[in-house]
Amino acid sequence: MPVMVLGFICSLALGSAAQPIFWESEIALALESRDIMYLQAGIRSTEFSKMEPGYHSPAVPLSPDTTTPWPYFLKGLSNSGDVHDDADAVSYFTKAIASAEKYPGRMWVLSVEFERCGLRDWQEKCIKKLEQIFLASGAQAAPVITQQLLYKAVKMSGKGLGETGELYNSWASWFDKDDILIHLQAVQSAGVLSLTKVLPRLQDIVDDISSSWKIQLGLVKNICAWFFTFLFIAMAGILLGLGPKYFSWALHLPSERLPDVFAPKAKLFLALLVFASIAFLGQLAFIWCFFFIIWRFCDSKDKPLAMIALVLFLLFPLSVKLGDMFDQVLSPGGSVMLYKKALDEGYYHQLDSCIRARTISNNADYLIHTASALYSLKKGDPSAAAPHLQIAQRLFRNNPAVLVATGNTLFYGGDLAGARGAYQECISLYPSYEPAFFNLGQYYFNTMETAKGMEYITQATKLNPGYVNAFIKKNDECFSKDWPPLRQLMAPDFSPMYFWSNIFPEYCGTWNTASQRFGGMFFGFSLPLYGLLSLGLLAILLMMDSLVWSKAVVKKVTACKLCQSIVCRKCKRGVICKTCFNATQQIRNEQIRQRIMSKIQSRTVRFRTFTAIFLNMFFPGSGLVYRGAPLYQSLSLVATTSIIYATYIALFRATFNFPTWTVQGLIAQAYLVLAVYNIFFFGQGLVKGFRELTKRGE
Repeated sequence: MPVMVLGFICSLALGSAAQPIFWESEIALALESRDIMYLQAGIRSTEFSKMEPGYHSPAVPLSPDTTTPWPYFLKGLSNSGDVHDDADAVSYFTKAIASAEKYPGRMWVLSVEFERCGLRDWQEKCIKKLEQIFLASGAQAAPVITQQLLYKAVKMSGKGLGETGELYNSWASWFDKDDILIHLQAVQSAGVLSLTKVLPRLQDIVDDISSSWKIQLGLVKNICAWFFTFLFIAMAGILLGLGPKYFSWALHLPSERLPDVFAPKAKLFLALLVFASIAFLGQLAFIWCFFFIIWRFCDSKDKPLAMIALVLFLLFPLSVKLGDMFDQVLSPGGSVMLYKKALDEGYYHQLDSCIRARTISNNADYLIHTASALYSLKKGDPSAAAPHLQIAQRLFRNNPAVLVATGNTLFYGGDLAGARGAYQECISLYPSYEPAFFNLGQYYFNTMETAKGMEYITQATKLNPGYVNAFIKKNDECFSKDWPPLRQLMAPDFSPMYFWSNIFPEYCGTWNTASQRFGGMFFGFSLPLYGLLSLGLLAILLMMDSLVWSKAVVKKVTACKLCQSIVCRKCKRGVICKTCFNATQQIRNEQIRQRIMSKIQSRTVRFRTFTAIFLNMFFPGSGLVYRGAPLYQSLSLVATTSIIYATYIALFRATFNFPTWTVQGLIAQAYLVLAVYNIFFFGQGLVKGFRELTKRGE
């Protein structure tokens, strides 16, 4: 279960595909060409559901364009008999697939058409051909395909077609082996209690997390976001308990400055509105005012809780800084993510334009120049990569990505000796970097030095057996021994350790970018200045507490001995408030007076009991803070509630996000488990409230 939770957390930051999207335009054009052909054949969208083997459309002349699969598809579909055995149908369907071999969008849409007509075998043939196109383009991830296949897997599993759902899930893994959602969707379909199916998937999640810096980045980002959400909810829970307890003390004197035309309760309400209006100056200003207003009135038992809440509040600048660091690295238009997309996706014009624009605006950035060089290789233009690599080498020659990218460029450009030198230099600097060993082995295979080639391939396998063996196996399965050029060499991705120690610190932004994120949250102060100011405000608060508020002086406000309402010299009569004085002064019978006084006191106790119950129903733990329970009791329950509510928020953010909706079944189960906590305390509050009402009736 912890591994599954970690996998889900990873997926939150990596779920939304950044623009532009690989193969999106190809699929859109394929859909358009299909619709045009169907209209020419007299097929309207209302008839799509009727299309099945044996469906007869109006005569469809074979198009002279051999890259258009739709005439062949319709001809094959309209043949009578079994399309699996009918020679004409097989011939037409084979031609349809062959005509789309160089067009991934058409191949994908053709697979969708086969699926709609119930021709699963032919659909699988299209998917396999699409995988070959995908791998030959040098791609490692095509989210637009993966997510649609996962969607189909979810639909099939929901219909009780588990085996078909597993088939779609396995197809999805062909187009993005590192997508955590593929494993989570499989766990969801199998059921978390099906250990024989779940445990291997959990192991896959662990392996993916340990080998991918991108997944780790998403994991750490979301853990940090959840952690700070937990801390600030805990702070809010403490303040929720302290506020009702001390607000009337803090606002009594200001309220008494209002005209006597207002009733005492109206004065307090108006004073509360004035305080609430501070929120228009910003949340930070409001919370600081909150601390300064109630601090002097907190008793010795509540001061530690107030200090804990204040310390949590002081961590806010750190949360902004860390959030900015992750956002800078994960920015879709930033150098790190563009470099990752250049590695993971095949060539398409939109991404090429984004990389070139980033190269122009950040000419002194070696990583974006390396990305531009690698993408030129995927375009099939090694000569265009050379200028970018020269700049990258000048900026950071000893970077492993720069060295391997240089070797790959020279290899594809025909300079095998230069490629060997670049790989050897990389190996001397980074002896645990498997792409350099693998690519050097490929160099020796090309120069017919098979023994040396096997030696370096074996070394690469020892360094990263899972990845290297999977790379070779996939090539052999799809291409036999005729590997396409972009699958002969490994792309220069970073190891997780190198990423965290070198790439992340360099691209995680600055205090200026963090200040831009902070914005005008505190009167336009920058984030570092606000951090220093927060420490100054803390020092002022502690000095006033120790030098002024803690001195033994006559208190200006006290509590009424009967109803515990707050009174000052102006509004009290002896040791009680005016209201209690008026209720008891005319009573001469001592027994009746005592009965009235006892009723007033019991009403006050009941009000406080109901307030604590109400607070505990909606934020378990805040009621204990309000009642002044021991620190270990109130703090432990507030912390537990904060964990639950922070998880609620994380789940709510993910429920409707694309593509985490593919594991909504797991999310729903998590909701149910967490809801038990709130249902328990809500029910407990109802029972206690009923008992209090019963006592009142007695």
